[in-house]
Amino acid sequence: MEPKIYIQVGVTALRTPTGKHYPAIPLYIEANKLNASGLTPAEENLLHGFAEFVLEEYDKPLKKQEV
Repeated sequence: MEPKIYIQVGVTALRTPTGKHYPAIPLYIEANKLNASGLTPAEENLLHGFAEFVLEEYDKPLKKQEV
């Protein structure tokens, strides 16, 4: 049996009746599999999409700002 894989996706914290916060609780999702890079397929697609966006923006000429 393979060990289950969990990925932290955020944190949440409840408030007491006086308005103060209880300690933060991490939120996890269960992942079916990891790629060789250690990422889930969804994370890897998101990372590649962001990298493509950054490369496109990096190739654009810089605009001069007037002072």
